[in-house]
Amino acid sequence: MNTTYVGVVSKLDNGDLSFKKVQISKEFTDVIANLKAMRDNPNRTLLDMQNEFTRNLQVKNYYYLCLPYSYSSSYLEGTKYPSLLSFDVYQKKIEELQKGLQKEDYSNNSIQRRVEEFKQHLKNNFYHQCFDYIQAYNFSKTISLIKSQNDTVMYSTENIGWTTYNYPVNNDVVISIYTNFGYGNSSYFFLGLKYKNIDILPYASIVHYYKANIKELRRHTRQYTLKRDSWNTAFDFVVNVTNLAKNKPEEFIQKWIINEVNEMMSGLKRINENTESEMLRFINNYENPIPNGFYYTVRNVSGSEKEDFAVLKNEMQIALKAEKITGALLMLDKLSELASIAPQIQDAINTIKLLNIELLPEIEKNIGFIQTDIHRLNIELEQRRKEERDIDEMLKPLQDELEKLLENKTDSERSQIRETFVTIHPEILEYRKQKGIIQEMINKLNMSLFKRQNFVSLLSECINNINTYVAA
Repeated sequence: MNTTYVGVVSKLDNGDLSFKKVQISKEFTDVIANLKAMRDNPNRTLLDMQNEFTRNLQVKNYYYLCLPYSYSSSYLEGTKYPSLLSFDVYQKKIEELQKGLQKEDYSNNSIQRRVEEFKQHLKNNFYHQCFDYIQAYNFSKTISLIKSQNDTVMYSTENIGWTTYNYPVNNDVVISIYTNFGYGNSSYFFLGLKYKNIDILPYASIVHYYKANIKELRRHTRQYTLKRDSWNTAFDFVVNVTNLAKNKPEEFIQKWIINEVNEMMSGLKRINENTESEMLRFINNYENPIPNGFYYTVRNVSGSEKEDFAVLKNEMQIALKAEKITGALLMLDKLSELASIAPQIQDAINTIKLLNIELLPEIEKNIGFIQTDIHRLNIELEQRRKEERDIDEMLKPLQDELEKLLENKTDSERSQIRETFVTIHPEILEYRKQKGIIQEMINKLNMSLFKRQNFVSLLSECINNINTYVAA
């Protein structure tokens, strides 16, 4: 995708959409072949390659495209016309290299070899600049032709930075593509679908996966991996969903609205009534792949969470129940919009509110249990820290004595002094051993406290959601 062909969604005469792959222009492929041969020919120079390129391509454009880099790359500057060196500048670079090597007393053979390597480096670099420029040129030329066709609805892009494309496919459906290619960790590839001006969201994914970023899920219909192949997945989705909405609106509403919400509600009820079995289901599925379209918004149980379940079973179960059921509250406004075209959605809204009201006392009770556990762990932690301080007091005179003996001694003398000191005072090793054991216990206690404090924060946020969206 976008290297040999462009993905295009076009509109047929009957108003349906179709997805096709348009071959990218192959103009100047003969120039690339000639440049490659010249690059690999030791009898040809950079100047020969420059003449070949400029003789064929005089148009000096700038293409603000990701090509040939990945969408998740950083600090991309686009593709510009290859840099050219005049004969004088080329000769000067070689002469400066030769003079520098001569000053460093390199042999004539070494100088000659390094000069040839430098010439080859210039040729290689120029070839890649030309290849990238011609690739960008052909891609942009193909996009211009695609855009000029009346039946074109959408096409795959390579633009760097924030872009938003809104495509009113028909009277009922609007597709939006949001991309931010070339910005490292801030890069993204989103797709939004509106039906009758209402966002169509993946409600069922809230209960299908262990963790779901609901704030992100409510913003977009799909979030794709930062790969060019994602255009295929995205456009296939667009064509199938849009054609269904156009030709079978009742089936579309049933599948993408009612079924999605029903799946979410069934999952919420299962989690509420059989939390342990649902938690085990998530744990058993922890290695399952995440399909493209949800990659950045959901995730399975991690390996460490799977291990934690053995000792934090109750905490993880109440966290799961609270996070899922109160998280659904964040979708209430979106669900209310759906009720205008699917009145039965109002029942789901009422059920979500009721589940949250009934859950509130259970969350508050479990926060109390966890805080009691935190209090116990803090007492134990203070005891261990006191034991550590007591050992430090016993170690200090021995450590001070040893440090005095080591003053102004060489490394070999220090090693011998330490060995002799331990022989005379073997208790120092026992103190150090005890301190190491206590420090390990302190680390484990700190980790246990950290995890439980996180549970309290999570559950407190869940209470805040209930108070905000239901109690109010």
